[in-house]
Amino acid sequence: MKYIISLIFLSLSLSLKSQVHTFQSTSYAYKLKTGKDWGDAGENWSKKTVTKVNIIVDFNNDMISIDSDKPQKFILQNFIEKQLNKNGDETVSFRAIDQNSKPCKIMFVFSNSGKSHQIYFIYNNFKYYYNFFREGSFFD
Repeated sequence: MKYIISLIFLSLSLSLKSQVHTFQSTSYAYKLKTGKDWGDAGENWSKKTVTKVNIIVDFNNDMISIDSDKPQKFILQNFIEKQLNKNGDETVSFRAIDQNSKPCKIMFVFSNSGKSHQIYFIYNNFKYYYNFFREGSFFD
């Protein structure tokens, strides 16, 4: 099963155009920039908050939508990079503009272990992420 899930996420990152993907979040957290940098990776994050929202990635229209209490929309401007870290986790990054015309970076992190995947929204002094799983449904 982990192999199949890994193949699904690999195919997502390899074939980014002409597709619409729906993810459902399990939680989110945020972090404020302190001083000139973000600090250590695990420090200064808020407590994770349980959430059940749809994250819709529409590569047909270069758009990402978050169906939360306060809907969020992002227009993808361009692809930045795709990387694989030493643990085998894959990241795929884009430059984007949010619904308020503020620039941000959007970064998908696909865990090699298959336990948790994230989508990060990174601004100059603030960032947040949603944990998600692939095309499941809380609402059935």
